[in-house]
Amino acid sequence: MKTAFQIITLTLLLFSSVLKAQNSGEQYLDRVYKRVSEAPAVQISFSYRLENKEAGVNQTTEGALYLSGIQYHLTLFGTTQLFDGEKTYTIIPDNEEVMISTYSPNNEGGLDPASLFSFYKDGYRIELKEVTPENQAFIQLFPIDSSSEISEIIAQVDLNTDQLISLSQIGLNETQTILVVETYEELTAKIPSKTSFDRAYYEGLGFYFIED
Repeated sequence: MKTAFQIITLTLLLFSSVLKAQNSGEQYLDRVYKRVSEAPAVQISFSYRLENKEAGVNQTTEGALYLSGIQYHLTLFGTTQLFDGEKTYTIIPDNEEVMISTYSPNNEGGLDPASLFSFYKDGYRIELKEVTPENQAFIQLFPIDSSSEISEIIAQVDLNTDQLISLSQIGLNETQTILVVETYEELTAKIPSKTSFDRAYYEGLGFYFIED
């Protein structure tokens, strides 16, 4: 009986420890989300790396993101993407075309601009991996959906400033996409022109429109 009681006690302690780590990780992400959501808008410059050691792929590019609520203006890979809250506009200068689609959340991608700071709120089991002496938290997120192509996402958070440092998404095929925040600025007011699409301008340039 004593041995059984000890096993039960140990199990409860371990479960309590895991639960505490889960809650801590989520609370740290909540702090980052709260800071971003309370600002009228934020501007971020970042590096974005695609890596697959087995395939010999290692590509890095620079990008910039303006985010106000769920509306955003993203520049990456030589294209510009706008989301005005209803439609997404992807502008591809090299092809002289604009793709227009009705927005739908990207459940498979934690790096979707509209949900960059809130994706963790649904569909993930969250665990606190470690907190470094520099007060940086590494938080692991595991998809609850067993059919997900994502193995895990690791968020790195600066607990001194409640700012996101990086997001690493690891696929089941060992492909990693790593976003590292280079600069972060909170704006005192929204910039409406950043997320509004000027159709007449691109029609004047002779761009072709593809709409869903």
